[in-house]
Amino acid sequence: MDRASQIIQDQAVSGCAGNCGDRAVPERSCDAACAGQELAVVAASGTDGAVPLRCGGLAGGVMLLPWPDRVVSPNARTHWAPKARATKRMRHDAAWSAKQAQISVGDGPIHVILTFYPPDKRRRDLDGCISSCKAYLDGLADALGVDDSRFTLSARMAAVCSADGGVKIEVRQQIPNGADKGCEV
Repeated sequence: MDRASQIIQDQAVSGCAGNCGDRAVPERSCDAACAGQELAVVAASGTDGAVPLRCGGLAGGVMLLPWPDRVVSPNARTHWAPKARATKRMRHDAAWSAKQAQISVGDGPIHVILTFYPPDKRRRDLDGCISSCKAYLDGLADALGVDDSRFTLSARMAAVCSADGGVKIEVRQQIPNGADKGCEV
């Protein structure tokens, strides 16, 4: 694992697990190889596998996915068949990762934070990166069983490059007042 991948992994773990008052929130990690690229799934979960409510009234999880294939870029001028294959694979990868991370959400808006870790130091426009991740967002919506119109997006480009590149997708949802009493599961 290169230095940037380790930083991504550390940020994902520290961002989703931690100390919740006097109750420590355990962390869970799964790794799987897929199409020659590593998919890392990181999410907080209790001993029963359920995603606990955390301090601050947030629920959700974190997924790390490979850098999008260049054929799904809105600027690419490729044949429809390779683009369809790449889109299908990306959608499947995101759905599988969300299910492995046991991400669950309730009613209301779902905040999705995309952090892009480019594979090299070339400049990229953020809106093109977001468009390239449409299949990831569709796969996430499939796994959650929700309409992706409930997603509110924010995105940023990380200052660190990763050897193979990657996209960290954080899913957060505000828990209604009174539902997060003492961070109980």
